[in-house]
Amino acid sequence: MEHSTNRGFTLIELLVVIAIIGILSSVVLSSLNVARNKANDARRRSDVSQLVKSINSYYNSTGSLPRTSGWCTYVSNPTSGMGAALQSDIVPTYISKMPLDPFYANQTGDYFYANENDNNGRFTVCAVLNQDPGTSEPSTLTGCAGWTTSYNHCVSQ
Repeated sequence: MEHSTNRGFTLIELLVVIAIIGILSSVVLSSLNVARNKANDARRRSDVSQLVKSINSYYNSTGSLPRTSGWCTYVSNPTSGMGAALQSDIVPTYISKMPLDPFYANQTGDYFYANENDNNGRFTVCAVLNQDPGTSEPSTLTGCAGWTTSYNHCVSQ
């Protein structure tokens, strides 16, 4: 008498296993993306805090704010314009190196600095947070004409 032994999986069983693996991997990947965005936002908050501290140190020792003449500048532009002027004023004396946004470095959305040019030491440093929006962009920054990025984490001094 012959015994038939079916070893293996049916097509349906294999498809169910593949579907389960697909669902689990999509859940894991989405969780990793949220964690990455939160980590980037934590870095952005820290970078903004470091920039504020270095600009305050510069102001305390020189009696004036780093140069931008009442205009806004991306902090990552090391070669020309006000970004270069800001860097030459505070790096390396007041901050070891200029922090750059983990995603937007050297483009629209990078950190920016605005000197209110009022002789009272008022300035703002902003970043774009992905996961946990903080404060909204101050109305005093409407002078940054043509900027389409909405900064949602700003520290004004």
